Amino acid sequence: MQENSQLIIILIVVFTICLFLLGIFFFMLINKYYTNLKREQRDALTNLIIGQDNERIRIARDLHDEMGPTLSGIVFRIDKIETIDSNNSILKDKIKTDLNLSIKRIRQITHNLASFSLSKFGLVDAIEDFIANQDIDKLKVEFTSELDNVQIQEVIQFNLFRIIQELFYNTQKHSEATSITISMKYNSVNKELCLEYTDTGKGFNSIGMIHGIGLKNITTRVGLMNGVLEIDGLNGFNLKILININ
Repeated sequence: MQENSQLIIILIVVFTICLFLLGIFFFMLINKYYTNLKREQRDALTNLIIGQDNERIRIARDLHDEMGPTLSGIVFRIDKIETIDSNNSILKDKIKTDLNLSIKRIRQITHNLASFSLSKFGLVDAIEDFIANQDIDKLKVEFTSELDNVQIQEVIQFNLFRIIQELFYNTQKHSEATSITISMKYNSVNKELCLEYTDTGKGFNSIGMIHGIGLKNITTRVGLMNGVLEIDGLNGFNLKILININ
């Protein structure tokens, strides 16, 4: 009788251990599944963003290399047309003005789609070039950088540039701000880059990107850089991004 009781106890212990080990096995299996799923989702997002960026660059290059010179050539040929009638002369000047405005607009769109100075001269010059090419007569923009001699991965530079573009466009479109302040700093102790963006607009009350695709794109890019995103929109719009670039 005693031997049967001991056998039952041993079987219960063995069964419990087996259940425990089986539980651990399934837990590890499920954890591995979700880890792989998150990695696949992250890779899919990365590939989607890279694909979108590459398509922007392709379109920008086509506009820059084909449409710009073509329109400039048309302006040059119009200049050679001799007109005696004053009405035709006025029409000719108007056509030239419209074409030159179109060339200027194409140049601006090209800069917005792809900053060629980013790959040639780096992030700081690309941001300065982007700001210089915007039509912002009523918007004061202050940009400061402390990134001299700081080595930043190309993918991080590209993502930060796109984030600043997204923020800039949303300020212009939604906030009714009168000024924008952009600063980039580097902490050499913890190898951390800090991007701060502030405008004097209406904050969350009017910025359409808070629940829209703009913030999603920014959040995705920050996540791909393993960065930290902080947003405050109660008094204007304030954004801070911290990225370890070690």
